[in-house]
Amino acid sequence: MTIADIAKDFTELLKRGDSEAAAAKYNADDIVSYEAMEGPMAVCRGKDAVKQKGQ
Repeated sequence: MTIADIAKDFTELLKRGDSEAAAAKYNADDIVSYEAMEGPMAVCRGKDAVKQKGQ
């Protein structure tokens, strides 16, 4: 699969409104999400933590 194929698939998932599927498929297992705020959600590590942050 080329980078162009990955980009096309990712974009199609988002266009369909399926951001959860895009994240599940393309986010790294060790993803780290940083937010410009204080508190426990300022830094989330791992797919499950990032998914919970979005709920």
